[in-house]
Amino acid sequence: KLIVSGHRRYEVIKKLGWESVQVREIKTKDDKEEISVLIHSNKQRVKTCRELLNEYEFLSELIPDRQGRRTDLKEDRTSARKTKRDIISEKINVPSSTMGKMLFIKKSMPEMISKIDEGVLTVNQVYKHASNTQNQKELLELSIPKSEEEISSQDFIIYNNCSSKMKEIKDQSINLIF
Repeated sequence: KLIVSGHRRYEVIKKLGWESVQVREIKTKDDKEEISVLIHSNKQRVKTCRELLNEYEFLSELIPDRQGRRTDLKEDRTSARKTKRDIISEKINVPSSTMGKMLFIKKSMPEMISKIDEGVLTVNQVYKHASNTQNQKELLELSIPKSEEEISSQDFIIYNNCSSKMKEIKDQSINLIF
C-alpha cells in the first residue's frame, strides 16, 4: 500500500513500536482525485503562499467556470452565489479576499512570492505596494497623449519652483502635475 498523507505519523508509529493502528483508506479513480483528496486532508497545515497558489491552480482546473448571472431576475442577497475563487478558497482554507490578493501579486509581481514565503513581507504589504504600483502605471498611461504627433520640448514647461500660489503660471496652462 502507498501512503499518500500521514508520513510523519507513520514514522512516529514505527518508532513507538506499535503493531497496529487504525487508518482511513480512500479509493480514488485517478491521480487528480488523489491530489484533490490530499489537498483536502491537509487543510489545517500551514502552507506557503506558493503552495496555496499551486493548490488553487490545480483545483481551478477541476472546477468548471461559472456562467454569467441572469439579469432578468431580482437578486436575493441572502442566497448570493459563490464565485469560483470563493469555492476554491474555502476548499484550501484561505479567505477569498486573501486568495484574490495572492493571485494579483502572482500576476503583477511574481518575484515577491518568495519574499512572502520567507516571511520577509506579508501578503498585505506586497499587495498594497503592487496595487499602488499598478495604479501609478495606469495613471501614467492615461497621462500620455494617444495621438501620434510628436511632442517637442517647446510643448511643455517644467516648473521647478515651490510656491503655493504659483503666480508665475498663466491660467489654464497646466495639463498635468506630478
